[in-house]
Amino acid sequence: MAGIKKSREKLTNLYKYVLDHFLDTQIQFILFYGSLLGYIRENNFIENDDDVDVIVDKKEYDKVIENINKKKLKTGIIDANIIQIFMDDVGPFDIYFYNLDDNSMYIPWEKKKYPSKNIFPLKKINYYNMEINIPNKSKDILYQEYGETWQVPKNRGEYNDDSNTVNTRCKSFYNTNNYFIYFYYCILLILLILLIKYYR
Repeated sequence: MAGIKKSREKLTNLYKYVLDHFLDTQIQFILFYGSLLGYIRENNFIENDDDVDVIVDKKEYDKVIENINKKKLKTGIIDANIIQIFMDDVGPFDIYFYNLDDNSMYIPWEKKKYPSKNIFPLKKINYYNMEINIPNKSKDILYQEYGETWQVPKNRGEYNDDSNTVNTRCKSFYNTNNYFIYFYYCILLILLILLIKYYR
């Protein structure tokens, strides 16, 4: 989620702070979105990113809430589909909850669906001396999320967030400006046809 830009150091400290408070819960956190992009592409958090992103099985929701209350962690949004945790004023650490069916994983907050085969089985990694999971096919997830240029560093907000490749390629045409140009030429064409018919 969009927010204030943060240094890698602050993002790293936030990441370690939250995971440390969940060590005794056995909850399976999975790096996702910008945090996964940073790990795969740079083996680091992305400088000037605004948060840490993970996903968690919706079945663990009550356990997450219980641990937050037990450890008295500072929170932001608490919703059925997302929970934000802060370290003092640094955050958020976004926990997105996902649901599973036979062939896909669905994240309700983002209204996005991913093939289960690209997520599972999970791969466990050691990231900043903390164990966490990443998707089975992380590069396929990043391609779906950020498009074919996901490996090219960009400024925050420049990545396309279309999960459909066709939509991604057509996005430049169907932006607001081009839409109005297209509409304008359609009107001119209609007027031209009417004029031709009128003067026959």
